[in-house]
Amino acid sequence: MNKTIGLIILLALGYHPLISQDVIVSLTGQEYQKPMELNFIQLENMTNNSQVMLSNFPAGTTTYRINLSKGIILGGGEDLQSDPLKIQVLCNRPGLLKLQIDLLEKESVIIDIYDINGRIIHKENLFCEKGENRFEISSGGNGMLLTELHGTKVKYCNKFFGDGSGRGIEIVSLSGTSTLRTGKVSFPESNYMPAEFIYSPGDVVRFTAFKAGYYMSSILLTPQNEDSYMLYLSLPCPLVPAVSDFDGNVYYTVQIGTQCWMRENVNSTHYSDGTPMVDGTGVGPIFGDYTTPYWFDYDDSVYNSLTYGKLYTWAAVMHGAESSNSIPSGVQGICPNGWHVPSDEEWIVLELFLGMSEYEAYKWMVWRGTIEGGKLKECGTIHWMDPNSGASNESGFAGLPAGLRNNEGLFMRKKYGGMWWSSSVFPGSNSSAVRWITYDLSMIWRDFGLKNAGISVRCVKD
Repeated sequence: MNKTIGLIILLALGYHPLISQDVIVSLTGQEYQKPMELNFIQLENMTNNSQVMLSNFPAGTTTYRINLSKGIILGGGEDLQSDPLKIQVLCNRPGLLKLQIDLLEKESVIIDIYDINGRIIHKENLFCEKGENRFEISSGGNGMLLTELHGTKVKYCNKFFGDGSGRGIEIVSLSGTSTLRTGKVSFPESNYMPAEFIYSPGDVVRFTAFKAGYYMSSILLTPQNEDSYMLYLSLPCPLVPAVSDFDGNVYYTVQIGTQCWMRENVNSTHYSDGTPMVDGTGVGPIFGDYTTPYWFDYDDSVYNSLTYGKLYTWAAVMHGAESSNSIPSGVQGICPNGWHVPSDEEWIVLELFLGMSEYEAYKWMVWRGTIEGGKLKECGTIHWMDPNSGASNESGFAGLPAGLRNNEGLFMRKKYGGMWWSSSVFPGSNSSAVRWITYDLSMIWRDFGLKNAGISVRCVKD
């Protein structure tokens, strides 16, 4: 009995440091190769479903030290009014966020509201008096919104949710008073719901970085003490954050070097002039048919196309245009107006920007480069097969493993790899230049795809 008690005590003493030691990690936000300040960092514990949104970071900070055991950012911004005595959250419930800010002098305060993908959906510039200022921000949206207040001496960030009513965003400001009533709701009402984050060593945590105007970026990890992580955020193309096709599909865009790419695979069944392509559902083998403009849903399931886009024969991609290897290709083909199918040379421009050497870029039928494929791949294993080697999505391309359909009618390699057409045909063949990235490597394969295979497509802005 005594030996048993002694063993239990020893085990308890040996285990105590593990549960009492804080786990501290560093996270850096970066736009390609340039560190950047973040507005928010969300921590989601996937093991116990707790979460917290961190904000109000010190100005000029691009690397953030996070104590996971306490769910806090280490350090503070003494120059900013972010303490609870000067900025108070009076209410934060679905559809309504109420704030009180005490200013030391008159100031113009900008309020930005944006969605979780970083797109600003509402902006307002309010002149605030010295002393107590109160704001009521309401929204009838269906998802989470992020709000940022910033001025010369004030900075504040928070999240809130719409109530699903469909109402637009409204901001009401009342300076120098102690009450604010809107309908039946009294401003002094206290309904603040603080977030909680509970962490134990070994838990799986999703880190998500948010920056106004940028696409959010996430990684899923089992953190270890003193780990350092990099989260890459990317920008939509200037003045062209999205483009739609004839079918009404909306594709977000991303600026990569000098090129503006679609951030998603094409999913249309019509050309921009309304001409339909041919539905390849259940068509079976298509040996020798290089001219029918087929589209396919992977496994003949439209649900796959909602995520991965459709697969197309080369005839469908080109819409009767001749092969081109120019920059730009000049082939609109399957793309919306103002966009075109990238040539093999345009793919090489992308690869060179990502760091591939010119010697490597022009090789055929080999794995080329080192980490350039990882820079194109969406992070994590929600869509990619584990381990999704080297995936950083540093470019913002967000490549998905849509697989392919061979000319025998077999669908294959979804979740294992993604392949994309070019507008360039290998002379004297029934093959076009393609790119392939895979789950277990971080390089890029350049090869010839048979024109009657079903392969994904991305478009580039003219």
